[in-house]
Amino acid sequence: MLFSVCVPSYNRGHRAYKLIQRLLGMSLDETKIEIICSNNGSDKNVEGYEKLKKVQDKRFVYHEFSTNHGFAGNVNQVIKMSHGDFCMLLSDEDWILEENLEFYLRIMEKYPDIGVIRPRTGFAFADIEDCFAGAGKQAIDAFYMRGLYVSGMIFNRHIVTDQMIDEYAEKYRDNTGYIYYPHMFISTYALLRGHFFASDVWLVSEGETEEDLQVMDKAAEIPAYDAYDNVIKQMHGFIEHIKDLELPLQMQFDMLVMVFEQHAYLIRHRREGYVAGGFDYQGIMRLMAQKMKDELHDMKLPFQKKDLQAVCQFIDSITIEAKEE
Repeated sequence: MLFSVCVPSYNRGHRAYKLIQRLLGMSLDETKIEIICSNNGSDKNVEGYEKLKKVQDKRFVYHEFSTNHGFAGNVNQVIKMSHGDFCMLLSDEDWILEENLEFYLRIMEKYPDIGVIRPRTGFAFADIEDCFAGAGKQAIDAFYMRGLYVSGMIFNRHIVTDQMIDEYAEKYRDNTGYIYYPHMFISTYALLRGHFFASDVWLVSEGETEEDLQVMDKAAEIPAYDAYDNVIKQMHGFIEHIKDLELPLQMQFDMLVMVFEQHAYLIRHRREGYVAGGFDYQGIMRLMAQKMKDELHDMKLPFQKKDLQAVCQFIDSITIEAKEE
């Protein structure tokens, strides 16, 4: 069984080169692992990419776009280049704990019908618990919207095919949720068709993000992808995906609630940044609550009046009335 480590990278050749060198230092041979790096048309810090072009190792494949294809385009490219039965996305500032990789390789060999594997990471998934959930509703309940961080996400390539990737890329090219979080759309597809496995065995350790990360406001220090207007668009994108899946009504409702919870959190955990930047934080939360209620109405789920009122109260509780985090 071959396992693919997929590294999408942009403007961080110095980090990508350091990571690839570290990964190639692992003892696994080419029959067990391959490492792929895709450079998304970088125009900064390119020296590391030039070094990667010269790497001679049977386990390593390098690719670069001449222009920026967006995060989703680069993620799709690096997955499609993989030949493994399973592939893992790894951000170029993170790394793998080699001593624990064999544990996950054994899981993949033992359970080839797993659609998604979510290992423990040092920060984003530090408190993840052991879990094995059956494909479909169980897998969705276990993992849908349970964190958006890309590193460590492992997909079954017999489920996540090139055809599936191409179809999603075409269908959701204007979907803001997909543009920022293609791996979450892919994971949902895989969870509906394969089992889910999570473990507290630590596999990925996160590095620090770049200091020059684009921000919506320098004082607020809020990344552009986490700006409230983008978060609202992302929320709408995820809900559009739910509609397209044509799932039972109860599953649609459950997933809708998970989307609301996650995106309310994305606003709340940036509270200090909004306040520091002079934004009307309470006004933002009121806007978020109204957008959620609008989405709820547009879903046209067959609610009784009392149930609709209860959902609206829940929305207020996670937005307007939410405690500071």
